[in-house]
Formats: sequence, structure tokens, C-alpha cells
Amino acid sequence: HSLGARPVPGGEARLLAADGRVLATAMIPAMAAPTDLRPRTTRLRLPRRPGAATVEVALTGDAPEVTRLNNRVPLPQ
Repeated sequence: HSLGARPVPGGEARLLAADGRVLATAMIPAMAAPTDLRPRTTRLRLPRRPGAATVEVALTGDAPEVTRLNNRVPLPQ
């Protein structure tokens, strides 16, 4: 989901265990800048794995962002 003023080069979604181990990944495609002021979204799938605790997203190369506070979501157990 992008609300930024610039295009997003893409990135990676990660399914993490409680100890931080990466259980699965999925590539996030590049997204155009929302120059029409409408959010851009994309859908992807990560397989649910035993021990999965969190999903996080990161830009390619862990590029800087204004905030990373919304990049990590705990999964219901």
C-alpha cells in the first residue's frame, strides 16, 4: 500500500517466527506514485507456517523510509 509521492521500486514481504527467523518471503512489485491522490495497492500470498508470528514488509535493499512503524503486523495466534 503506497500513499507516497514517489514510485516504490518494490520490496519483499517476510513471514517471521517469534525469534525473528524468516519462514517465507514474497517479492513486492514496483508501484507507480499515486499522482492522482488515490492509494496504490498490490496483493500477494505468503504460506502460513507453524510458528509464524509476524509479517513485515521492506523496500528493496531496506531503503530509507519516512517511518517503518506500519511495516510490521503481528499475526493472530
